[in-house]
Amino acid sequence: MEYIYIIENTNTGKFYIGRTNDPAQRKRAHFSELRRGAHGNPRLQYSFNKHGEQAFEFKVVDSATPELIQAKEAEWFKAFDEDKSYLYNCHFKTIGGEGLSRPHTPESKLKISEAIKEGTRKYIFDILDKRYAGTGVKALAKKYGVGANTLLDYTPEWEQLRGLKMPKSVQEESSKQRVAEFVRLFMVAGDAALHELKTIGVSRRSLIKYLPDYGLSFKDINLIKWRDDAKHRALEAIKMVNETGCTALQAIRECNATVSSYYKYRGV
Repeated sequence: MEYIYIIENTNTGKFYIGRTNDPAQRKRAHFSELRRGAHGNPRLQYSFNKHGEQAFEFKVVDSATPELIQAKEAEWFKAFDEDKSYLYNCHFKTIGGEGLSRPHTPESKLKISEAIKEGTRKYIFDILDKRYAGTGVKALAKKYGVGANTLLDYTPEWEQLRGLKMPKSVQEESSKQRVAEFVRLFMVAGDAALHELKTIGVSRRSLIKYLPDYGLSFKDINLIKWRDDAKHRALEAIKMVNETGCTALQAIRECNATVSSYYKYRGV
């Protein structure tokens, strides 16, 4: 695939349109040239010098096969070149004139916003097609310069549009299985199961995400209260050792504390 990208000035709404087969590399090249003041587009360079790097965002907004990318790029130019104040690509007689800061009408802003949004959606969906084929989220995010959370956020819409269910990753399935193991133990042993969270390998994030699948919520397991109680029992065991001279193991058993919490709070 090849890609249409823009470099947008978020202060003015103007942008540069380009195409590439490697968005990450092209982004690095553009910003390297701009930082050195050596970019081939003087209009973009002038605006970059004026507004600073923090005002510019590189976004992939569309994609096509190599055979169709030229026509796709032409579509993007055609959409905006009737009012050349939108684009840095267009040629002007002067650099930095009135046209650079001319405000967009509400209608033109909506036109740009919808075009970019639709292009971005198509680009993300193309990536999600690859995820459905088996490539991991992190690998795709790194390859295409897209946040992993962005891919996850667009997944429900992709599923609805494609009529498919995105398969869980191996890591996600493993996390869900560990939560299921904890839930089974929790249903039998209650709060005592919380002692086994570390052994089972269940994270707070996994509990929040997957407990609802088993009819529970994070609040139902009283993890915060349990941790407070664990600290209290550990401090009682420490106090018992100090006052009676018994062994730590005796105090831990008597106070129903854990070895890890006892040694964690012993110096407190």
